[in-house]
Amino acid sequence: MVVWRLLDQPLRYSEMAQRVPEITERVLSQVLKELENDGIVERSKQKDWQLTALGQALKPSLNAMFAWGQLAQTLNSKPKAKWQKSSDVRSHSA
Repeated sequence: MVVWRLLDQPLRYSEMAQRVPEITERVLSQVLKELENDGIVERSKQKDWQLTALGQALKPSLNAMFAWGQLAQTLNSKPKAKWQKSSDVRSHSA
């Protein structure tokens, strides 16, 4: 979630906290420190959090996961019997 928020632009800590209200500030601090230690994010001279080149390299994977999530949500909104039938066909053909 934190990396996703930084894909488009660097953010100050307070902006990040507003955009990820699901986690506490303590957890946000821990996550940012871990991502920084892993080379995924860095702090700019302006004190913004931004993705490193390694972090930016995650963008295609994150976009693919987002697209998959949208597809899964669409499939799960269909009647269950129809969805189960199509998944049974795929599992038997593998």
